[in-house]
Amino acid sequence: MWFSALVMASCGGDKSTAADEARAAAECYYSYLIEEHYDQYVNAIHDSHNMSEAYRSEMADLMAQYVYGEKKRRNGLKSVKALDATVDDRLAEVKLQITYGDKSQEVISVPLVNVAGVWRIR
Repeated sequence: MWFSALVMASCGGDKSTAADEARAAAECYYSYLIEEHYDQYVNAIHDSHNMSEAYRSEMADLMAQYVYGEKKRRNGLKSVKALDATVDDRLAEVKLQITYGDKSQEVISVPLVNVAGVWRIR
């Protein structure tokens, strides 16, 4: 439960609507990758508290490899902006605009699930 409190504090748990909360959470979680805080990103994944330490470490390594690859391909991840969110009960899809170091941009979709009032990555 301590993680939920941390996420609420660091990833905007006091927004006005479910869509606002989902947008803020997805943007915050992707910013963990930009800042190279891979363990925090893994912590944001639904049910991550049930992962073995070895699996959590593998997930963090995969995120680091992804970021390293983007550094080589596009001069890194530079910013993230939440564009839109569609919410259906406990599920959400958030569209994020990612800006890379080479100035290119990409829109991605991030699936989330609301668990005990906290949006988590599905």
